[in-house]
Amino acid sequence: ATSEIKSAKGKTDVELRGGSAVARIKVVEEGVMVAQTCSMNLESVYYFAVLEGLQAAAIELEISNAIGAASRLNADIFDFGELLHKKYASQWPEIAANWDVIFPAMQVEIDVTCKLRSAGNISRPIGAR
Repeated sequence: ATSEIKSAKGKTDVELRGGSAVARIKVVEEGVMVAQTCSMNLESVYYFAVLEGLQAAAIELEISNAIGAASRLNADIFDFGELLHKKYASQWPEIAANWDVIFPAMQVEIDVTCKLRSAGNISRPIGAR
């Protein structure tokens, strides 16, 4: 099945937990199914839930891969440091002094929620009628 993303919203937050910096990325995505290549009826609640889970896993993997690449390059492309600076201004000088060590080791929690709103314009497949 192929889905089309109709809207996606993301939020990033950071916190200090037990002396360690932790980032949280939350993504909420909505889409519609636009194509399918199997003869099963994917419009059921069960298959929509399966497809939503697969879509969420794919988005989470993409984010995780981007974070991994950024960590290997020690490139804070997600501005975690800036978020920490704003949220923990008094502690930032100490964090900044060690940011080259803190950032690559930083724990990042990813939460992705996907919702398929409809099957778009596709009709039930011939084999499922």
